[in-house]
Amino acid sequence: MASGMSKNNHFESVRNTLTRYHNEWRHPRLTPLAVSGIYDLRPNEPTTFEVQHRWHQAEKWPNSDFPGIYFVFNKDMLLLYVGQASILGRRLSQWFRGTEQCDQLRGNWRGSPRFVATVRVDRHFEALSLEGFFIDELQPPENTSLKRIAQIVDDAEAEHPPGS
Repeated sequence: MASGMSKNNHFESVRNTLTRYHNEWRHPRLTPLAVSGIYDLRPNEPTTFEVQHRWHQAEKWPNSDFPGIYFVFNKDMLLLYVGQASILGRRLSQWFRGTEQCDQLRGNWRGSPRFVATVRVDRHFEALSLEGFFIDELQPPENTSLKRIAQIVDDAEAEHPPGS
């Protein structure tokens, strides 16, 4: 079991793990990474969590135009999944879309996604490393090696479509 693993991987666990990653593994001259505010995919449903962003079709995802990692949480703010992307907004829009309320487009989740948060990085290669670190430390239930391989293939096809 990884040192940071807990049966209660809440949003605060993500923040603490990110701080530890920065302090123990990242070069000290690099700008500290920060988790975006919490993005509520279902703003019409009640929640006790403080959210900074609410689903609206026209609104951009947090850190939309940058490479980074994203976290998907259930209604109890338990971490379900960690993913990475060369462009966060494009990747999240492959998972979720809708009008008044966000609809899940892909995946057969064990728990219904409710919240999303992102971390922006300067270069995509760091997103790959950071994603692996979080999966190893927090072991989200939706991350498996087969899903990870499928995501890598999807990302490669999205960035370099056949015939381009």
